[in-house]
Amino acid sequence: WLLAATADGRLLGFDALSGEPTWQAKRPGPLSSPSAGFGHVFVLGEGGRLFAVPFDGKSPGWTFTAFTPDGQPLTLAGAPCLFGRRLYLGTAADRLVALDLKDADGPINWAVPGGSAQRNGRVVPPEELPGS
Repeated sequence: WLLAATADGRLLGFDALSGEPTWQAKRPGPLSSPSAGFGHVFVLGEGGRLFAVPFDGKSPGWTFTAFTPDGQPLTLAGAPCLFGRRLYLGTAADRLVALDLKDADGPINWAVPGGSAQRNGRVVPPEELPGS
């Protein structure tokens, strides 16, 4: 498959060999570049939210919003990056958010030594990033 996301919120899947459209979905856009895994397409959309859109079209998927330790919402920015079972995202406030994924059910708490899970993920402040 080849995946594309549009400014108006369309997610498109194409057969990599033929170029024929094979899948589509819509979420509030504009959308970031997509990342795929666990039967979902992960994309950032309107309001800096993460959308997990299922390929099967049967389940609704899920949405994630990041929060600071004191409960303030963080605007996610850039494009999601999937590595193993972890999905990484940046924020407009120069923070890193990492979500552990359990199958296709959504993020699970990520317990990190020296820190605690923030809702369904771990927000890493800039001063804790390597090289800071």
